[in-house]
Amino acid sequence: MNERVDIRGRLRVQTTLTACAVACCEHLVQAGLPLPSIYFERSGRLRCYASSGYWQVLDGFPPEFGVIAATVRTGTAHFVTTADCEMYLQAAPSVVAEICVPVTHAGRAIGAVNLESTVALTDAAFATVSDVAAALTERLQQLGGLPQSEGWRLLADQIARLAHLKDVDQIVQCALDTATRLSSTASAALVDRAGQGGVDVITAIGPMAEQLRRLPASSLAEISRWVAGPRSCYTVGQPDGQGFTDHDALRLGGVGTLLVVALTVHDERLGFLMVADERSVLPTPDVVEQLEVLSSLVAAALEHSIHVDQLVDLARRDPLTGLGHGRAFSARLDELALMGSRHAVLSIDLDHFKRINDERGHDAGDRALRTVGEAMNAALRLNDCLFRTGGDEFAVAVPVRDESDALQIADRLQRAARRAGFPVSIGVAVVTAEEPDPRVAFARADAALYSVKRRGRDGTALAHPRQAVERVINTSVW
Repeated sequence: MNERVDIRGRLRVQTTLTACAVACCEHLVQAGLPLPSIYFERSGRLRCYASSGYWQVLDGFPPEFGVIAATVRTGTAHFVTTADCEMYLQAAPSVVAEICVPVTHAGRAIGAVNLESTVALTDAAFATVSDVAAALTERLQQLGGLPQSEGWRLLADQIARLAHLKDVDQIVQCALDTATRLSSTASAALVDRAGQGGVDVITAIGPMAEQLRRLPASSLAEISRWVAGPRSCYTVGQPDGQGFTDHDALRLGGVGTLLVVALTVHDERLGFLMVADERSVLPTPDVVEQLEVLSSLVAAALEHSIHVDQLVDLARRDPLTGLGHGRAFSARLDELALMGSRHAVLSIDLDHFKRINDERGHDAGDRALRTVGEAMNAALRLNDCLFRTGGDEFAVAVPVRDESDALQIADRLQRAARRAGFPVSIGVAVVTAEEPDPRVAFARADAALYSVKRRGRDGTALAHPRQAVERVINTSVW
């Protein structure tokens, strides 16, 4: 009971998170538990706020690794012997046991009180650590939870977060959230350079998001010129001040402050980042500099993500035609199977391809494949894709309403191929609830394709689950 009063008494006079963490460690050491440490989550990693008895301290835990990370991730306490614990991470020699108890706020774990020991730990030690964690939870509630990072510390926190983001949308969202926090503004927008000097707003947040989105292309182009170099610029919304082209739309919309920084990486201008607020506030040099550093980090993260996407896309394409290859088609079949939607598979063959190669040469054959591939791909609906699955073989897997819809798609492909001067044979099969495997359906489509070839080529055949081919349409000899 004395220990309980003591730790709460110690914490009552502490006013910062770090001071509370140090007080908890000191209390545990005085209770005969010499290897304590206190961790809290910050920007997706666990950071050590206090420790005792260590020569070196493990810090920056990702949420997947170690007993401390597991405790915060699950919100449950752990009492383990290190020899039997696969997730134990060694920070000191000869440790045989570890106790870790979560610290919570607003219903979720935000940190942990951790204890390691070179001798076996008892239930009494677990009770002591649990009481310290409870006392720290209570004091954090009184202090209002974890303090919000600001300024350069906030920027440092977000650097680690940005480094682990790979999705462009996530990077943009992180940039906008961080920009508003750094600048203490309400709204932000990330603008992307597109085409020949034009720019388009791709994302905006906050109460003034609509005003920022409505900026005309002429205004965005002018702002883009201002921050070339890269430079930064801002306005404090003075009523008699001179503004950029069409700036009155922002004034009328209530924008009092607008700050713009360039997004530049390796001398390439990707666009710019804007923050806006209804107040007319002169930004401090620190805020402008912090946003410039943020913009550099965001530009590098965006460039990396875009290049990775491009490499992945190239790896999924046939080098001759630029269409998806066989593995990409297989992935498309898996995707449609997971969607559970009704879809059709089409097996397509370029007619008389061997004759083209034999009579005109392989270069002519390659040109024929590229030409017919481009023609058929252009004839598909916006989100549908053509794949080259073999030498003169193509395939399509598309969502459809029914067999008639599938045959209409095949008809468009037939017409496009004929206009290009290279007719094709097509087999069509619709995946049904009774036969949901798209690979089985593709085998039926392939069988239907060969029935077209036997009947003279340049046609389409529709296969049914219990019939190899129901009918052949548009058949003629080429």
